[in-house]
Amino acid sequence: HTHTHIHCGCPFPAFHFHFHFFCLCVCPNVSLFPNLVIPTNQSVPARRVAMDAARKPRVDAQLNFVTPPADGSTLFYVPQFGGSDKPEVWPGDYALKKVFISNARASTPQPSLRGAGFQLFDCPTAVTDFFSDEQVTQVYYPEIDSLLKRVLGARKVFVFDHTRRADAADVRLGHKAREPASRLHTDYTVRSGPKRFYEVVTEPEDQQAAVNSGHDTETPRFSIVNVWRSTAGTVQRSPLAMCDWSTVGDGELVRLERRAPGRTGEVNVVAHGGEQQWYYYPQMTEGEALVFVTFDSGSIAEGETGQHKPQLTPHSAFADPNSPDDAPPRESIETRAVVIY
Repeated sequence: HTHTHIHCGCPFPAFHFHFHFFCLCVCPNVSLFPNLVIPTNQSVPARRVAMDAARKPRVDAQLNFVTPPADGSTLFYVPQFGGSDKPEVWPGDYALKKVFISNARASTPQPSLRGAGFQLFDCPTAVTDFFSDEQVTQVYYPEIDSLLKRVLGARKVFVFDHTRRADAADVRLGHKAREPASRLHTDYTVRSGPKRFYEVVTEPEDQQAAVNSGHDTETPRFSIVNVWRSTAGTVQRSPLAMCDWSTVGDGELVRLERRAPGRTGEVNVVAHGGEQQWYYYPQMTEGEALVFVTFDSGSIAEGETGQHKPQLTPHSAFADPNSPDDAPPRESIETRAVVIY
C-alpha cells in the first residue's frame, strides 16, 4: 500500500498531526483512517456497515433544537442524577430537525480548538475501570491535566468534575451513570462561566494568575474545557454532534436554568440556524479524547455589530442512522476542567 503524510494546520504551532490515507487496493479491511478500530465482535455485515459509515463525508441525521419562548420567559430543566431511573424534565418547545453532520475525520481542514472550538486527540489511558472513582480521580485526572497542558499550552489545570453516561438502563442503575444528553446545549453561559471559575479556583494567587494572563487588570483569562471519551470500546451508538461555535448566530443560544436540589445553574439550549455547521467523529475509540471548549473568556468573534462573544461550543448526542442494528450501547465519561494560561 502507498500512503501520503498530510501535515494539517494545528491551532497550536508546537503540535502537528499526521493523517494517513491508504489506497484500499485489494485489502477491503483497511480503513481510510488508521486510528480507527473497527469492532471485530460483530457480524461481517455489521463490520462492513461500520467501515462504510466511517468513510462517508457526512450523515443526514436529526438533532433536537429548541424554539425560543415567544414571551421571552426563561426555560428550565431538571437533570437526571446518576443511578436514577427518573427521566430528565424539559418543559418547552423542542423538536427534531434534519441537518447535515460532517464527518470530522474526513473534513479539510480538520476542526480545531481555536477554529471550531473542538478537536480530537490520541490519548491513551492507564485507567482499567472507569466506574472506579479512585481510578478516575487518581489516574485519569492527572492524565487530563497533562493532556490540556500539552494541547492548550495551559500553565494550570483544575479538573473539577466528571460525568459517566450510558445508553443501557441497567448500566445507569448499576453504576450511577446518566443517559446521554439528547438536546443541543452548551455547558455554560456568559454568566455561569465566570461564576464557575470562582467556585473552582478559590485561591487568591490562582485567581490573580488568571487576571495577569489576560489583556486587562481586572478580568480573569481562563477557559472551561470538556474532555469526552468512550469507556466501553468503539462508539457505534449515540455519538456526539459538535457545532463549530463561530457559525452560531445571534439569538440561537437560549438561556436555560438547570434546577437541581441545592443548586441552580445556567446553560444554553440551541435554536436552529441556517449557518450552523455540525460535525461528528465516527467510530471513536477508547484511545481517543474529544476536547472542546465550553467557555472561554478570551475568545473573540467580530460580527457585524462588532460585539465580542465568549466561545461556547454546542453539542449533543444523536441517533446515528449508520449505527448497526447490533451496535452495543454507548458508555462514556466527560471530564471538566478550568484552564489558566
